[in-house]
Amino acid sequence: MNVTEHEVFLRAVRSITLAQLVSEDVPVFSGLLRELLSGMVKDIKDFPKETFDRVASSMRLISVLSFTGASHPRFTSTLNEVLVEDKLDTVPAVRDKQRDKIYQLYESTKVGHCTMVVGPTSGGKSTIIATLVKTGIAMGVQTQVYPLNPKSLPIKELYGVLDPITQFWTEGVLSYIFRQMNIPGSYETTDSQRPSGDTIPGTEPLCQDNRSSLFSTLSETRQLRNYIVLDGDLDEVWLENMNSVLDESKTLCLPNGGRTELVHHCRILFEVREN
Repeated sequence: MNVTEHEVFLRAVRSITLAQLVSEDVPVFSGLLRELLSGMVKDIKDFPKETFDRVASSMRLISVLSFTGASHPRFTSTLNEVLVEDKLDTVPAVRDKQRDKIYQLYESTKVGHCTMVVGPTSGGKSTIIATLVKTGIAMGVQTQVYPLNPKSLPIKELYGVLDPITQFWTEGVLSYIFRQMNIPGSYETTDSQRPSGDTIPGTEPLCQDNRSSLFSTLSETRQLRNYIVLDGDLDEVWLENMNSVLDESKTLCLPNGGRTELVHHCRILFEVREN
């Protein structure tokens, strides 16, 4: 697809920043981008008319800053079908907001290994994730989702415990899931097996042996995207052990000295209640 450098910049800023803003800050963000793009248009006034028109078009899109779906036509059409099937399109205003959040979640998981979905109780957080998953299933994409409420277990049962006397290691629920979903080489595929078009996370049973390609990032394609969905309030007691996973090392460090790295096709979702 032939796009200008300015359009690439706008899309990148939108993908990374917009999903992090509350609704009150979106107009402010829009104004800043409009001012920035205005300067860009002045800088390219001697460029061919086609280039000028394309950047001007990008400026007009800033007023809404919503995902148009042009970059992911297959995903967009499938998502619309899922919204209709689940009767989530009956109230246009609500439908449009939910669709924007689904797009934002989709793009956020493509650029980062951890994404936090924040909102009030009954605010649609689970619906957004479930709709994203169902869209993937409708597209024929297979993946694995591991839901877990970290507050439901003691810290020893969550991450595991090492007996100081016998040195016997008891695996924790989260550490076991993390290790299993990050086993390297479990879901390799050849180029001929990789489907074309958009791909998006879906869901399958935990024991399912998946063989379909999941998503493409530049020239590298991995066939699966695994998710841990940590559904519950953030707590420094259990979250402290995740610090090394959240930073650039992407590694879970356990009390027995074990280390498990978050591999390319795995993501972590935090589903958190808004205070």
